[in-house]
Amino acid sequence: MRHDGDCTAISNWMVHDQVHDSEISRLVLTLADRGLRIAEIEDLMKQTLIERLKTIEANN
Repeated sequence: MRHDGDCTAISNWMVHDQVHDSEISRLVLTLADRGLRIAEIEDLMKQTLIERLKTIEANN
């Protein structure tokens, strides 16, 4: 159940950002198929990275 505009966005994201891990691509496509928009998927990634950075900085 991908949103019309998201098909191109997902394709562009995978091609232009050169995802090197096929597992990431698979997960992104699966989440999109389940109804998440590309902006929601990117926000999820960003929040996860922010939390990891906070953890690293707290341990330094």
